[in-house]
Amino acid sequence: MILVVGQNSAWQNTYLLPDMLPGKVNRVTGVTRSAAGKGANLSRGLNFLGKTPHLLAYAGGHIGGQFTVACDRDGIRKTIVPISSETRMCTTVLSKAGIATEIVEPAPEINEREAGEFLKAFLALLPQAKCLAIAGTAVDGDTPDCYLQYALRAKEHNIPVFLDSYREHGKVALAAGPDILKINNDELADLTGMPVDSRQDRENACTSIREDFGIRWIIITLGENGAEGFSAAAGIVASPPAISAKNPIGSGDVFSSGVISSMLDSGFSWDLDCLEQSIRLAVAMGTANCISLKTGHVERAHLRSILPKVEVQRHLTAR
Repeated sequence: MILVVGQNSAWQNTYLLPDMLPGKVNRVTGVTRSAAGKGANLSRGLNFLGKTPHLLAYAGGHIGGQFTVACDRDGIRKTIVPISSETRMCTTVLSKAGIATEIVEPAPEINEREAGEFLKAFLALLPQAKCLAIAGTAVDGDTPDCYLQYALRAKEHNIPVFLDSYREHGKVALAAGPDILKINNDELADLTGMPVDSRQDRENACTSIREDFGIRWIIITLGENGAEGFSAAAGIVASPPAISAKNPIGSGDVFSSGVISSMLDSGFSWDLDCLEQSIRLAVAMGTANCISLKTGHVERAHLRSILPKVEVQRHLTAR
């Protein structure tokens, strides 16, 4: 079982709107609705890849009820901690040019009792996990070190930790030395204060993070340009084929599912072949997601077509 901590649940409405006319009545030509947030999207991707995620999330109010029902419909195993606040709603408007505009409501706020229930559920689930994935931002009201505590507890059980969270709680969790950190280029620059314009720049920045926090792999997503992964021994560069994108939202989350799935298949070998396979599958998953109108959704035919077209190069690190 992969324990997925996805505190910040969301209900996703995706509207296909060929042309937005401000001040006019705009009629959409297509609608999809789904349970979302990084945790739900990651769990859906892991399900697709034949793995067994267990999502631990908050949900509250009418929207939270919709979220829970949609998780059931998608076959996502879950533990939902009820909260008094309403789960947020996210709306994505897609233009005919494939441009996505997001409208995101504020995250709900939890109280001390609800945070305690979440921790209790986490501790009950953790011993069954083969991997811990912490995805997305924490909700308002939890302790600043909540992600750090989750990662430290996993380390006590020798459970590998995948961290896909960068803001306040994610930064604090770096002190636990997660095994894999996934961030984007802007986040890498902000975290290190170093230049990230070239591959060598990014390698240098990742070396700094590894030395500071003892992280095995750092994976950088580069949007339509693919991704890079860095270990102490080498850097992997993976480039996707050109596609006609429809909806990029959720691509980073299903990308993460590709990394975790490959790691599980390798038995957490941490060698360069595993890093290469992980990045290849992750880039293919993220690219395939862009072809679907649904958020965090991959069609098997799309993945089969894209995976062999992902170009991968290996570069030995300078140190």
